[in-house]
Amino acid sequence: MDSKKAIGLEPANAEAWYRRGACEDGLGYYNESRESYQRAMSFTSLPSLLSKCQIAYKSANENLENSATIPLNIIQALARAHDIPLPLSSDHDAIYQKLSTHPLFGTEPKLRLLLIPESETAPLTQHELSLGVGIEAQIGALLRCRFTDSVVLHSEDQIAIAQGNPAGVGVGRLHTSYEAWMDDNAVAGRPLNKRASRLLHRPKTYGPILVQKTAFIKSDASPVGKSEDMICFERVDEQELLSDHFKDLRAEWVRVKGAGDAPLVFQLW
Repeated sequence: MDSKKAIGLEPANAEAWYRRGACEDGLGYYNESRESYQRAMSFTSLPSLLSKCQIAYKSANENLENSATIPLNIIQALARAHDIPLPLSSDHDAIYQKLSTHPLFGTEPKLRLLLIPESETAPLTQHELSLGVGIEAQIGALLRCRFTDSVVLHSEDQIAIAQGNPAGVGVGRLHTSYEAWMDDNAVAGRPLNKRASRLLHRPKTYGPILVQKTAFIKSDASPVGKSEDMICFERVDEQELLSDHFKDLRAEWVRVKGAGDAPLVFQLW
């Protein structure tokens, strides 16, 4: 009986979870194997099995941190954080070398925001802000307000948690979220922003809106996002907001999480 069948019959079978992790290691699926070892450790108190799981989990972590085994999609996201061009090559080492030797590699990314103004005729504009002290004031200046509010438009991790996966998308996985910034007093003090309401599939959106798209690498199984997990602020444009893909994401969010606004689960400052 293989490990998947054993887990299907007995979800708390620690030995089966360990065997599954070992198989995933052999295939190079280190994110998946870490999750399997974590599950195994949560289901056993046997010192011998715990020790094997801890050693295997540490090894999977080391493989994930090894530049030779970093998934290409994570390398590409790290490059997009600073618009670092990558070679058109299938050579993993050459691609990582180009990224890791760039002077901006490892530095804090700029916060990229798309401004949807109140006016139907004013153009949408792109903005880049430096994180750190004063970022809230910078966002407020773009929105022409003193106090700001922010809501989640879609989060792959939060969707996964809501669908019954306690670890969300899984430790070590790349995932994205869309957020909107607005005047804290927009509902009472700003006119209806019809264009933002349409683009964001969010009726009754008031005042100017800043849209943010964030890429993360999930560092642990916590449902609460961490600022240190953020690796890239993606550019969002009108074409993306008009796409069927974004429309489907918003529909999924409303279906799974409800139509009410959910606050951000991480902080920029």
